[in-house]
Amino acid sequence: MRTRTGAGAAQLYIGQDEQPKWTECAPAGNCTDSFATESLAVLIGLAKIAKMRRPGVNKQVIVVYTDSLALVTALQSGPIRQRDVQIAAIWRSVYTIYHNGAKRISFQWIPSHCGVPRNVRVDAAAGQALTQYGSMTQRKVPVRYQNIVSYYKEKSKAYYLSVLQRQQPFRASITTAPANLKNDNALGRRAQAKLAQLRSGVCNTMGYYQRLAADHFRPGYNRRCRWCGLQDETVQHVYNECDDLQIVALRDGLRATTGWEITTECLVRDPNTALIFHDQALSYLRH
Repeated sequence: MRTRTGAGAAQLYIGQDEQPKWTECAPAGNCTDSFATESLAVLIGLAKIAKMRRPGVNKQVIVVYTDSLALVTALQSGPIRQRDVQIAAIWRSVYTIYHNGAKRISFQWIPSHCGVPRNVRVDAAAGQALTQYGSMTQRKVPVRYQNIVSYYKEKSKAYYLSVLQRQQPFRASITTAPANLKNDNALGRRAQAKLAQLRSGVCNTMGYYQRLAADHFRPGYNRRCRWCGLQDETVQHVYNECDDLQIVALRDGLRATTGWEITTECLVRDPNTALIFHDQALSYLRH
């Protein structure tokens, strides 16, 4: 499990000059995330500008570019109700710069990792600085409470997935499967929600949860399958084991059409066919 160390970097550019006037870097500590790293970069940049400026200098416009949309959104809530220490420190630096004669300070979001030259250079500076900071340097940086919670959530999730992959229960092939982000994924929102319910086994139209809800959540609810009536109704039973004649005929018909065996594996392999099976099986109950 990685420790999620990071480093923040800020660079000052004046006008259209593509050479930075200076570069500031600082360690972000352990258990960090992109939001904390980006807010640290903005903070150290504004803090250095605040020390450079003096009352009486010509009024200038300062634009802070960041690729963290979450940071820009957090700053929009204003300085009074800030609970984040770094965001509050950013606002203090902004007030100091205004007091020293700045005309305006703007925060502008830019997309990351898409070839913006100045953003590429500052990311490279942060990466180079990260390699120079040792573990003891990172440990000296205070850790935000939100980062600790996020770190252990990620650690618990990684442990859970490793257990699934090691023990290989029914849900392992579903839970550990990558998301379908292909362009041909044309399922609508309702279909995707139903597919997620079927994959988890907690579905309001099929399986034990449907039987429990239909009996008003009483402890002694009727667990029997609505099709065959022989075993407890679960998603796995209906897709894999139910021997009701209509369900068997439906499996055979879909297998002849698609060339695949209709089991719970098709919830991952062929979601469209799995949803057709689900809808057709329910239609038998309404006839």
